[in-house]
Amino acid sequence: MHTRLDPQPSGAATPLGIFRLLGACALVLLGGPGSASPERPPATPVEVAVSVPPQAYFVERIGGDHVRVQVMIPAGASPETYSPTPRQRAGLDRARAYVLVGHPGFVFERVHIRPLLEGRPSLRVIDMMEPLDGAEPAPRERATDPHVWLSPAAVAAAAVEIGRSLVALAPEHGDEFRANLGVFLEEIEELDSGIRESLSAVPPDPAARSFLVVHPAWGWFAREYALVQIAIEAQGKEPGPAELIPLIERARSSRLRVVFVQRGFSQRRARLIAGEIGADVVELDPLARDWLDNMVRVAAALQGALAGGGGSHG
Repeated sequence: MHTRLDPQPSGAATPLGIFRLLGACALVLLGGPGSASPERPPATPVEVAVSVPPQAYFVERIGGDHVRVQVMIPAGASPETYSPTPRQRAGLDRARAYVLVGHPGFVFERVHIRPLLEGRPSLRVIDMMEPLDGAEPAPRERATDPHVWLSPAAVAAAAVEIGRSLVALAPEHGDEFRANLGVFLEEIEELDSGIRESLSAVPPDPAARSFLVVHPAWGWFAREYALVQIAIEAQGKEPGPAELIPLIERARSSRLRVVFVQRGFSQRRARLIAGEIGADVVELDPLARDWLDNMVRVAAALQGALAGGGGSHG
């Protein structure tokens, strides 16, 4: 079972893309019921490689027991510094599909993965950024924030592409993939409605909807839910004394009472600022594998912080 926020409708508009994907799900995936050949022998699991743990969750939710997923950046590793091992590189020879984050700012893929994919032209590539390319106006996060998987709308779009690819690679399991995809899309819609409901009581002015983080990983999430992310780091660098003073003043003027930190990053500046403004330090994990449960936890932590409750440590 997945923990969820209260799914009661809030009246706020859910991203149109999610509803369109839900309505078009049965039409997007080609093949339809009964497309598998009954004489086909049982297939081995489809090998799929992904960059980050949340993408493994997406593939497993849709593919079930018929997929085997290799995560290139393991839990606890930093995407900024991690390099694939020789064993991981060799494992790509068995993969039939790769799910890319696809963001130009995601250095791990640009340096390590794309060169490997160029040498494997038969590998089916699913790029999470591709369904977003036609969005207008183009969000600033498209150029600055590679954490696209923290947007429920982007995940819904990627899920459809993952489902389409799995049906093409293992059509004998197409009905199951389509059913799993439908359930997952419904859960994303329910998640989105719950997040909007949980944040509906927060006033619309930017100061009231601001939250303070060390590493600016939550831009896509903030954009989707009309929040304002204030980051201590800028372009991967900690602020010097000259930058700290206005940052502390801004945090005080916005009455921020929580500093959100990310595992694997220095908390020194976060704790310094927290001491100056009387704030709690709370950890959020943008790389948690159980994406749905993690998004609920993130929304609850932000709701608590914006309400002045000090966030959620659960």
